[in-house]
Amino acid sequence: MPKLVCQDCGEVLEEDLTQEEAEEARESLEAEDHTHDEQDSGMNDGEGGDGSGSGLDERQDPADVEEEMKEEFEDKLDELNDDEKVEEAAEDVDDYQDAAEAENMNISVQVGGDYRDPGQRWDNCERDSKRIARIFQDKLRQKRKDKTHREQRSGRFDSNRMIQADRGNPRVFKRTDEGDNARYETYFVLDRSYSMRHSEMGPAENATATLMLALEEAGVKTELLDFYNDTPRVIKTKSQDAADEKGSILRGGGAADGGTPLGAVMQVLEDRIEGTDGEPFVIVITDGAPNSQSAYIDAVQGMDAEVMGVTIGTGGSLSQPDIDKMFHEHVHVSNMANLNESLEELARGVML
Repeated sequence: MPKLVCQDCGEVLEEDLTQEEAEEARESLEAEDHTHDEQDSGMNDGEGGDGSGSGLDERQDPADVEEEMKEEFEDKLDELNDDEKVEEAAEDVDDYQDAAEAENMNISVQVGGDYRDPGQRWDNCERDSKRIARIFQDKLRQKRKDKTHREQRSGRFDSNRMIQADRGNPRVFKRTDEGDNARYETYFVLDRSYSMRHSEMGPAENATATLMLALEEAGVKTELLDFYNDTPRVIKTKSQDAADEKGSILRGGGAADGGTPLGAVMQVLEDRIEGTDGEPFVIVITDGAPNSQSAYIDAVQGMDAEVMGVTIGTGGSLSQPDIDKMFHEHVHVSNMANLNESLEELARGVML
């Protein structure tokens, strides 16, 4: 005779059933199991009952759950990093304002002031920056390598010079100098005087953007000051990426007016650099001589940083003696078609 057996534990529930009774009992148990499954699913989804379900579908792939949690964490981390960048940028701006007050002059803060997209111009600068970035990266790689000097009279004994030691040669030692792990920072000064508004402003902006992008690609922080209508302006702080202010960097020839207060800007920059923790150097991009060359030269001489110069177009009234006083390294761009070659030349001369 048919029996009714539990499918989970194998226990015989009923014996001596007719075939029809056994089929009815089996169907009844299957229907009851299905009802329990639905109730369990509802509890797991947080539905029904007392609402104490976990809200987590047990059928959900654990890998998907982990990925969702990871994405949520990264989103929160991005928000935190953005907050930190804003706070750092505010501190940098405060430093500039303090420096301007110390020099008894006004300074305009333009950080975050222009959200226009320069489009293809910026794309071109990014493309042109790649080759220059490799030059900076190679220079930094060489700087950061430990250097071993052999055939020294003192230091650690060089086992490779055992024969020389047996022969009485005193130069059998070696000395290792640790690589330079300084955190370099670049401070750009862009001339937006009236004389730049025609053929020089576009190339000067392109040079600024290209060099900034190349340096940042190499891991060097950058900062940008310019001057417009005789007023020094803070455009970008080192806590930002160049792309954050691309609309303010590539403004075009219409964004040029006034004189060339390079001396005043460099005096502010001298005070700003004095408190920095990094290893600074300065790149000035201009078309001519400053309003006050003596103020400029005084600031350069008092500045604890190398100053590089990129002169655009005619180069104003700068003579070679002027250039020697104003810049530690200099390139002149007379033919705008050769701009990138000139920037590569400057990159090789930058004293990283």
